[in-house]
Amino acid sequence: MGKRLQRFAGNSILRFKEKLIHTELHLVLKDKSTFHGEIISFTESNFTFNDYRNHTHTFLISAIDEIITDHMTAY
Repeated sequence: MGKRLQRFAGNSILRFKEKLIHTELHLVLKDKSTFHGEIISFTESNFTFNDYRNHTHTFLISAIDEIITDHMTAY
């Protein structure tokens, strides 16, 4: 089995919030800082993110450059 990356641009995140919530992902902010963890909740303008060091962060959606997820494939 292989892995494939799926990228979500910062301006499209609210459309995919049901798919992204509680999913392991890499978060890239516009200042190019990166985080690895899960989104645990959304509001209209921000979201709560729990990294895998068990720290909780709150980010503005407008601060996101992209979100990257890994998907297992059958090929």
